[in-house]
Amino acid sequence: SAPVKITVIPGGGWIGTTSDWHTASNWCNNTVPTATTDVEIATGVPFQPVISAGAVCRNLTINSGASVTINASNILDIKGNLTNNGTLTVNTSTISFTGTTLQTISGTSINILNNLTFNNTSGLTPGIRMGGINNVAVNNALVLTAGIVDLNGYNITIGASTASPGSITYTAGRFYGGNLMRWY
Repeated sequence: SAPVKITVIPGGGWIGTTSDWHTASNWCNNTVPTATTDVEIATGVPFQPVISAGAVCRNLTINSGASVTINASNILDIKGNLTNNGTLTVNTSTISFTGTTLQTISGTSINILNNLTFNNTSGLTPGIRMGGINNVAVNNALVLTAGIVDLNGYNITIGASTASPGSITYTAGRFYGGNLMRWY
């Protein structure tokens, strides 16, 4: 007999019966992700996810050839790690890292974000670490509410041009090990 390949999708695996992130039947465990759900977006499904309201997950992995789109000014709150090996389209939305343990931003794809918020209250050094990715671009607003961010030799660029320099809001924490660059 010939071997058969069986792909096992984790509980937070996207099966994509529609494109709506907030529809339970789009998820392997028939439950919309919560702050404790590890989400994996795979290729080969009928539809890729579109977030059209606020969303949350623990870890988010976007596999090569897969995509996540966040429409309008919505927030995707990531409580754990982001691994982007596919396409993350953010429009005018916000990616927020609000963890209480070490969080990482990694993958092989470029991360061009509209708004990025770091609010890691772990007290760890670092609380957030970049790695295995290209530099991050934040076209509109970078907010550091809390957390120690290890840029790990990478850059975060704020703004898109001299006409659109973006903004930085600081409450607590710091960046180290790379460069913060801003358009003026």
